[in-house]
Amino acid sequence: MTTNSTVWELNVRSNTADDMTVRIDPGAILTTFSGINIEDGGRLQLSGGRVDAQFVEVLGGALTGTGTIEIGNGPIIGQVEVRGGLIAPGNGLGTLTVSGNFSANSSSTFQFELGGNTPGTGYDRLVVDYDMSIDGTLEVLLRPGFSPRVGDAFTLISTGGTLGGNFDEWVFPAGYTWNVNLQPSSVILSVTGARSPGDVNSDGRVDGLDIGILFGAWGNSSGSADVTRDGIVDGADIALVFSHWTGEAGPVVPEPSWGPVLSLALGIDARRAGRRIA
Repeated sequence: MTTNSTVWELNVRSNTADDMTVRIDPGAILTTFSGINIEDGGRLQLSGGRVDAQFVEVLGGALTGTGTIEIGNGPIIGQVEVRGGLIAPGNGLGTLTVSGNFSANSSSTFQFELGGNTPGTGYDRLVVDYDMSIDGTLEVLLRPGFSPRVGDAFTLISTGGTLGGNFDEWVFPAGYTWNVNLQPSSVILSVTGARSPGDVNSDGRVDGLDIGILFGAWGNSSGSADVTRDGIVDGADIALVFSHWTGEAGPVVPEPSWGPVLSLALGIDARRAGRRIA
């Protein structure tokens, strides 16, 4: 939608493998006399536009983007209700504002991307002008090239009224430890620690258990054992693990018994690449 449009009711869904997307472009306003239902396979995407409706229900579909959703009629405050589906603020990165109430059930997923430290332009935000009740899954993704630091904090959700409920499940980027702080009117995500790149099993140490996981996944193209993120578990991953070696009692030199194993692993990897070991 590139221009203003008024309809009685909007139902967005798809019965095929492809999503049905209704996009509201910058400056455009979609007005409904009734409400908006976003069902399975349907997506309502705000790309800088605005929605004016009596209510919005997400029933297995997706509500995404950057812009404003005004809910209700005059003094009557309406609600965005998510009964299964995805809420993903931002087109890339941005802020989705709901002028109304907001509620979500346990089948809902809130997805936010982090790409910097500035609200709205560095990371996604959901702003609700009135009351909000949360549930379901909180999923956080890192944008390529962004590495948060310990102590960084991101206000993902803020409300003008009260915030109730909690998330049932959290899905966070690997390599860090995270904390979700539920305030009376906001949800704040903070980075509390950084995992060593060689800590494959996330037990706080880089030791023989991590090496064992690497050899068990040798040659695979994905998974946590691919610590170099180059698409294959090989000698480069072994070398990275040894470069962050801690063992059982803090930083130590890698155990001598691992030296021949490392040489063998690197030799096999080099031969695979058609190179000779000097």
